[in-house]
Amino acid sequence: MGLIDMQWNSDLKTKFREVSGKTEKLGQFLRELIPKCKGEEKVTQPPGDVILTQGQTATLKCTFTTISSTPHLFWYKQEVNSYPKFILRRSRSSADNSPEFVKDRFDAELKDSSVPLMIQDLHVCDSAVYYCYNNIMQ
Repeated sequence: MGLIDMQWNSDLKTKFREVSGKTEKLGQFLRELIPKCKGEEKVTQPPGDVILTQGQTATLKCTFTTISSTPHLFWYKQEVNSYPKFILRRSRSSADNSPEFVKDRFDAELKDSSVPLMIQDLHVCDSAVYYCYNNIMQ
């Protein structure tokens, strides 16, 4: 999770630089930050392994709570001895996939409190740990 935390910290620093000296924007920034600090932002994935065979479709669950009206949910894939790789991002206004993870196979629909990842036509190389992440600092 270190890479994800570094990303959030980088976003936080950038956002802080943007609002420094601007009272109205600083207030909005702090209103976004406080829920994160108080733990009102939460992402939950069920524990355990999902065991399927090649060619099947996997649905990986991710639920979240947020007070943000514009949540940005991300999915990452981490293979053994590697760092997390960005798969996709979903928000109410956009849906982006990394070129490495085409939408035909890797897709997610952002719902009110969940963003399940669907992986179609499973391959052996899809074996990994998958992380869901919520970033309200966008």
